[in-house]
Amino acid sequence: MADVELPQLGESVEEGIITSWLVSVGDTVEVDQPIVEISTDKVDTEIPSPVAGTVSELRAEVDETVEVGQIIAVVDESADAGSGGGDGGDGGEQAGSSESSDADEEAAQDKEAGDDSKADGDGETGEQPASGGAASSGPQRERATREEGHDADVIVIGEMRDLDTIGAAITAAETGHLVIGTLHTIDAPQSIDRMIDIFPHGQQQQIRLQLSQVLEAVISQTLLPRINGGRIAAFEIMLANSVIRRLIRDEKIH
Repeated sequence: MADVELPQLGESVEEGIITSWLVSVGDTVEVDQPIVEISTDKVDTEIPSPVAGTVSELRAEVDETVEVGQIIAVVDESADAGSGGGDGGDGGEQAGSSESSDADEEAAQDKEAGDDSKADGDGETGEQPASGGAASSGPQRERATREEGHDADVIVIGEMRDLDTIGAAITAAETGHLVIGTLHTIDAPQSIDRMIDIFPHGQQQQIRLQLSQVLEAVISQTLLPRINGGRIAAFEIMLANSVIRRLIRDEKIH
């Protein structure tokens, strides 16, 4: 049995709001599969399951505020491995035969996938992430990182909601790519602060310097009520110049 806790999501983040559960009680989940969406004043992110197994408890409701370290769900670890070992007889032999067949089939599929990768990748190893890397980085960072190894001019990231994704976006921008991403923020100062504050305090000055060099523009949108009913879009467009870059470096975004 494994507890799912709200992790530390930023230097000053102490709580978050559950915006959506991605699983229900009784669902089977894999290791690092996202199970809940969390929103804080600094970042919106998904919390993954620490183990493979079955969701046994959801201890918070949607729109409920939870604190860092609070247990929000419980996952019963999968006990498939080694089960049925004491049954003996034909049943144990059939299970062993089935597992062996599945393992052979998976090995053949892995080999086939590896051959396809070599054929399509023209010898580039950036296509295949290192073992264990994808589990901690998330799909969006994985895609951004793969694009760095290819001749891509533009990289579009659906939503920059965690440290790994934002870090990959800044790195890609530094290598000459045009990177376009979205954030759940209301204006340019909050967008810049969100990208910097998600990093540990000791790294923030370096990220501030990097961001000041690669940021080109921030476009913010909100919906305002019309006088005669309905809503209309209002936009704020910030184009980076030497003054704005200096303000970012000097931590004077307000």
